[in-house]
Amino acid sequence: MMIAAACFFLFALLIHQESAQLLDWNCVKDPPDHNERVPWLAFIMTPSKNCSGALISKQFVITAANCVVAEKESSVRLNSEVYPVQYTYLTSNDSFTMDIALLKLKEPVIYKPYVRPICILLSDLVLKTGRILKDTRWGLTGSPATKTITKFKNAKCYSSFGKRLNEFQICAGYSNNDQCEEMGSPLGIDANSQNANIYILAGIQSYGALGTCVYSNILRYIGWIVGVVLEVDVFVHH
Repeated sequence: MMIAAACFFLFALLIHQESAQLLDWNCVKDPPDHNERVPWLAFIMTPSKNCSGALISKQFVITAANCVVAEKESSVRLNSEVYPVQYTYLTSNDSFTMDIALLKLKEPVIYKPYVRPICILLSDLVLKTGRILKDTRWGLTGSPATKTITKFKNAKCYSSFGKRLNEFQICAGYSNNDQCEEMGSPLGIDANSQNANIYILAGIQSYGALGTCVYSNILRYIGWIVGVVLEVDVFVHH
């Protein structure tokens, strides 16, 4: 399986770069505050739909596969700049249970104060039930918004959707009137790396209803993500 091959590649990378705990050390290490400008938040534009996503390196943006699958072309807006997408990378043909895509931009991004990647932690992290995370999205108003969200037991999503989640998915939600309204919205969490708290990407929203959301668990795709960014062969959707 391509994810297993990419995991081996990640292991080799960490042997040669023992201090490398992040995919890109230029990432934004602090968590976003409510409704502030978010340097890594991406707006994915296709002919039939719009979604959120996150910049993870100079030339790659991550989003939900269902946002871009079967789309002939797409582009990404970062802050006020628009970048055409060159390739779309998928993990498999099943975009429902493995709902994740990497978009390679035609040109590398030049990092600026308001255009920088979110951190990707190159080590395993377990998300426990009850853990508080943050969901960031463009929102229906067209302006970024960050909201706190809680990790639920998978049984909560099963009762809501009648589908059993696997290890590549996260069940989370809200206790108030907030809704899961935007595919591809990044889920973030504070993690410890080299004795410092760093805000990292934990998930990408796949689907949801009312206050219960299902996210792709980015922490289970780290090997595949590194493999794509470093140009290891994976399934490619044009």
